[in-house]
Amino acid sequence: MIEILIYDKNVSELNDLKKRLDNIAHSVEYILMIFTTMMDMMDYIHSTHPEKLMVFFVDRDDKYGNEAALRIHSMNHKSRFCLISEEQPEDVEALFLNSVSYYIKSSHDNQKLESCFQSFLEYYDDSYDKVVVLKSKAGDKAIPLHNILYCMSDKRKVLFMEKEQEHEFYYKLDDVEKMLGESFLRCHQSYLVNMNMIERFVEDGLVLTSGDFIPVSRKKYFSSKRAYLSYITDSKEIISL
Repeated sequence: MIEILIYDKNVSELNDLKKRLDNIAHSVEYILMIFTTMMDMMDYIHSTHPEKLMVFFVDRDDKYGNEAALRIHSMNHKSRFCLISEEQPEDVEALFLNSVSYYIKSSHDNQKLESCFQSFLEYYDDSYDKVVVLKSKAGDKAIPLHNILYCMSDKRKVLFMEKEQEHEFYYKLDDVEKMLGESFLRCHQSYLVNMNMIERFVEDGLVLTSGDFIPVSRKKYFSSKRAYLSYITDSKEIISL
């Protein structure tokens, strides 16, 4: 079940956007909620913990979009966030590093709305259907890919870190990197990070939504940021106008 949340202070425009998204989402199972205040929307997310969440946020003041994206992403790191604003943000890189995964200039652009919705849908299809099976003498262990925060090599072992537990197996990190695929970023010789769990880059590393700090090697810092931006936008273009 996809949960679609729409925020807009303008009630008439809010209802118009609701109709547009209803038409776009008709082929999937979904719930659509509308909000005119950020507080009500945040309270809803905090109380319901939706598994598959799409947020369409109309920012008429051109200053609340990044803040809303960060707050929503901290509550639900699997969420997808679309900022709709007539004014293009000045700092494009910061926009996407702050968890805004799509930008549209006008809520009346059906083509862009549909493209955004489809990209979000593909994200959930890819993230939730994959399971990694780890083998050991004690038996096989299956872990949903989206549950893994990061992997860390420790001598001849690799630690697979989830939010509340960890798993230790005899693997090489190079082999694990090939196994996990493109949603994981090799930001350091000893670390693989689930890019869906990244909250922000900092001066000498990155911070995950769990609060964990992951070091990023100096040589890989800028290439890691570019790889992350490319991944979350699913395109070579950072902004869609």
